[in-house]
Amino acid sequence: MIGVLISPGKFFDNLDNFGYKIVAAVAFLSAVPSALTQYLIISNMLHLFPPEIRPILQISSVFGIVISFIVTFILILVVAGIVHLISGFFGGEGEFVRTATVAGYGMIPSIILSYIQVGIFLYTLNQYGGFNSPQELIGFITDQTRITSNVILSVAGAFWSVAVMSSGISKIRKIQYSKALISCLIPFLLYLGYLIYGIYSIKSLENLKTLSAL
Repeated sequence: MIGVLISPGKFFDNLDNFGYKIVAAVAFLSAVPSALTQYLIISNMLHLFPPEIRPILQISSVFGIVISFIVTFILILVVAGIVHLISGFFGGEGEFVRTATVAGYGMIPSIILSYIQVGIFLYTLNQYGGFNSPQELIGFITDQTRITSNVILSVAGAFWSVAVMSSGISKIRKIQYSKALISCLIPFLLYLGYLIYGIYSIKSLENLKTLSAL
């Protein structure tokens, strides 16, 4: 598995096992960080809610990993579909399952950096020391330093994934690397724009902090 990160060209040259299992495995690994983040936030804010609501919140955090897995699985297939379509215009060969497999492997760099983001989250959460009011929770979520670090890591992970996936598409679809790069870059730029928008839209929660303080 480490080969896909340090020598993707050689890795995909020797790859002969294609299927949706790698997509499912990558989707699950990707779901863990977001589900863990959700669980930790809910756990630290349970005392702010009435006792009768707390079990519902705890159950929702468990379902978070299932929802995140489904969303990520679909997202990988959508990215693979776009890459397959664009690379097909460039004369790409092979079945969709091969492209989906490459897309699954290509997401691994982004997943690695997402675990680093969780590490930063755990550190800042420990430094914060819990939430005694909704305003403190919103303040933690909208912390500018943490949001900026998330954006930097997300951008780095996206372009690392593009590099890995482009090598795979070039080998598997039998097209030039430059054409494979274009095929992979387009959906990832769309995904990256959506991701950054989502991260910075969290800043709008500051308005709730102001209103709740009134």
